[in-house]
Amino acid sequence: MHQLAQHQQECRLIALSRSGIDHHSFEGFVPGLSDELLLLQYWSEGNVVLYLALSLALGIASMAGLIGMFLFKSWGRTTALATTVVFTIVMFVPGNTVLSWLDYVLTDLFSMLWGAILALAYFSPVSSLFSSTRPSA
Repeated sequence: MHQLAQHQQECRLIALSRSGIDHHSFEGFVPGLSDELLLLQYWSEGNVVLYLALSLALGIASMAGLIGMFLFKSWGRTTALATTVVFTIVMFVPGNTVLSWLDYVLTDLFSMLWGAILALAYFSPVSSLFSSTRPSA
């Protein structure tokens, strides 16, 4: 069994070295990540400026969605939903994170609250306020 695990680790190191990641870069990663997530994490650390620019653009789009939802604009809830989906995907890029119990509880509460807000914006009588044919007040 130990030989199988050692062989799998060697295969992973060979695959990583073929993709251009040296052994020193590999030491900073959390073991157990899939090769795809490992390469994506390495890409994000190697391209810091591009990663920060994408994060800034996503943050601005998220704020625009929040403002649009506050003003009951139809593009606001669409933008808010799209940025939520993108944030959910991007959340896995940094790899494993360690949170305190308070951070974990607050993150879960915020996620549930945001899910409820999006559900109300799409599946409640409030959704009619977001229609583009709504008469102006």
